[in-house]
Amino acid sequence: MIIEKFTGELLQKINSIESKAFTALIISDFVSAGELYGEYYKILRNEEDEKLPKDKKYHKGTPLHNWGIALINQGKIVEGFERIILAYVEDLLNSPDPKDAFNAPAYKTLFSNDIIDKNFLNNIFQIANRVRDEGRVPKNPEKIIEEYKTKVIGQVGISSSFTVKNADEVPTINASNPTVPKEGTPDVANILKSLGPKERLVFIGGGHRNIALLRGIREIVAKMGDFKPVLVSDFQLELNEHDKSMEFLKGCAIAIFEISISNGHLMEIERACDLEKAGNLKFVLLYQGIKDSSDPTTTGMLNKFKDHMTRYMNLDELEIKIQQFLSKKYCVI
Repeated sequence: MIIEKFTGELLQKINSIESKAFTALIISDFVSAGELYGEYYKILRNEEDEKLPKDKKYHKGTPLHNWGIALINQGKIVEGFERIILAYVEDLLNSPDPKDAFNAPAYKTLFSNDIIDKNFLNNIFQIANRVRDEGRVPKNPEKIIEEYKTKVIGQVGISSSFTVKNADEVPTINASNPTVPKEGTPDVANILKSLGPKERLVFIGGGHRNIALLRGIREIVAKMGDFKPVLVSDFQLELNEHDKSMEFLKGCAIAIFEISISNGHLMEIERACDLEKAGNLKFVLLYQGIKDSSDPTTTGMLNKFKDHMTRYMNLDELEIKIQQFLSKKYCVI
């Protein structure tokens, strides 16, 4: 199956919807985000069925995953995870190697939640792998779920409780709706103002399972000129983590992301790209490599940012790379 790229009128339509949907997601307007990502997905499905030949399809993982996130944050847990499961299926079917899907956001979201049956994820992987080998990849990811229901469970029309267990009983994801700060709690703008001028503030982002390295980057930045590192975990506020990160990112003129462990910060990088296009931010993506030819082992969704990626092979080189980045004409020490 050939994965067709978006072109022409379809590309324009998708870009317009995606821009609005992503903005809605960022500002926690999850109802609008869900509607827009749902529209995005349905447009692609219609285009596939009506205009593409049998051997071509579109990759639909992005709208499905973000549609699911929007639904979960509306409290529609089962519906949300069903969309993210379909995004996982899309990644399995469309990646160069099915195992590449394990580095994508959908699988990471599913695997990290106790509500999801891990045997189910493995069964879906096995089915997707088999249909790829047999040359019968479907355009509609729901066909894989139907095959699971028929061949693994043994019956059709089974409820979603077989893929999402105890959805009404297990605590899942806290909604990312903004909370009202306690009286006397400083807001992000005031905190950043106290650190110094915006043009010297350096946002440090990355997977917080990699927190020791992020703190190391913070120390490297702190000793370079009068730059001020901003690591979100250093600040305790009455904001959820998503909103807190976005507010700190918007308040900085420079951002450094460590992407060797690629999870939890994709939306921050997408937002950094938007801010850069508007002339409000410059950012770099650092990753570890054991040799000069090493490519980053990150999710494929970061491939579009390859021109921002910089490899380092040890901590001394990490410090050099950061200094080189901060020494550029827009970040003069």
